[in-house]
Amino acid sequence: MSTAPLTPPMPALEPLQLLYVTNGSPLTADRWWQAHHYYQHRQNLHYQSLHQPGIVCGLGVRVIPAPTSMPAELRDHRWIEIQPGIAIDLVGNPIVVDEPVTFRITSEVIEAPITIYVVLAYVNPRAKQWSGIPADIVKEEFRINERTTTPASDEVELCRIQLTHNRTPLQNAGQVMHPASHELDLRQRQQVRVRSQQPVQVGLVHQPPDSPYRDRLTALLQAIDGLYPPLSGSVNVTDVMLNRSTTPGSRPSRTATNIGAFTILFLPYDTAIALTDSEIEHLQQYMAQGSTLLIEYTDEQPGNTPSLTELQAVQEELLSALADLQDVEAGTELDRMSQELTDELLACETAFQNQLQAIAHPIQQFAQTPNDEAKTPPSHQSSSMLTNQPFLFDELPHLPTGPIRLLAWEGIVLVVGSLTAAWTRQQFEQPLPRSTLRSAQELGINLLYHASRRQQLVRAQQLPL
Repeated sequence: MSTAPLTPPMPALEPLQLLYVTNGSPLTADRWWQAHHYYQHRQNLHYQSLHQPGIVCGLGVRVIPAPTSMPAELRDHRWIEIQPGIAIDLVGNPIVVDEPVTFRITSEVIEAPITIYVVLAYVNPRAKQWSGIPADIVKEEFRINERTTTPASDEVELCRIQLTHNRTPLQNAGQVMHPASHELDLRQRQQVRVRSQQPVQVGLVHQPPDSPYRDRLTALLQAIDGLYPPLSGSVNVTDVMLNRSTTPGSRPSRTATNIGAFTILFLPYDTAIALTDSEIEHLQQYMAQGSTLLIEYTDEQPGNTPSLTELQAVQEELLSALADLQDVEAGTELDRMSQELTDELLACETAFQNQLQAIAHPIQQFAQTPNDEAKTPPSHQSSSMLTNQPFLFDELPHLPTGPIRLLAWEGIVLVVGSLTAAWTRQQFEQPLPRSTLRSAQELGINLLYHASRRQQLVRAQQLPL
């Protein structure tokens, strides 16, 4: 079950239209409705701009015995009662249920089990077919629907029920977090919440179905709701397969997915350096539409040279040894040992930086667009912008596999270290402290924030696709 809701799309834009009135203007029913529609439209525009649809309060659902006023053939175990409450739909219409409403589930199981959705919908008073002439004051109404398909965008889900047999009676859920068949499932009810201004969508490039990165990215997306709700979007990670055409001069075609829909496209380092020129060009199209590439390098890649983790461990040992020498009485031998340790530390740092540059070099081609005339490698940008919003970092998380380092180019972030592994539990031999897990997730939120902000700025100067 998702812990972070999908941010619904904004409804179609409709300009505000105010009825211009002067002395002597005729007053008709249509003009009266038009005048009041202006204020209703303003109210709806406010709600749908700042809030996501959902339940404000109340609207509980419970199974009840059949009302005695019903005919005998309808007095079965399929009756529910919706409690009073308030909801707001996608368009911003407030829906007020002022008294309990009884409702009978009528769907029948024919072959396979079916899922029933009980939803609440707003009824426009003007669209209602009145029988006779209504009173001067009429109450806005609502409609309770029973569906066997996913609820419509303008409906608010109250509960769902999985039916396997027609004779099995409905029941309240014995375990509300794990309802069984024929029990009320209230887990997908959405409360009204602030609308996300920076919803995120993550794509996973060229990975098998059992890739561990899928669970890691999903865990980060689920953490957004508690850590930084303004970024909430889809918690589903989408598979992305790039165009593999190798025809010289051919232009990669767009996939079925909107090429600018993704906030972040994630791929491991070994996948990134194995991409063809055509695939790289396709990724550059995503970047040009606002997507950010997130590439992670770990020390698991084979090689004869010392890993970054090993070099970092040597650096820490040398620093510790130098610190110990400070407590020893000064002397010629001490000076010689201190100089040797300092030289070794400098050599180790040089080797570390050289290896870091070697890792970054193949990624620089992603930042070089095909139309660039100057083929000089682009220099990486300061990663400080990734460590100050929305969470401020004085130092990056230090994991059992070593510290995290970040390199950034325009539209590209290279993470050196096993950051994604720290977004989920039990990815290391020993459980990580809570502070380390939270620090790693907050850094992940910063990466999503940076990518979302960049996407907003890119789209602000482009025509929509």
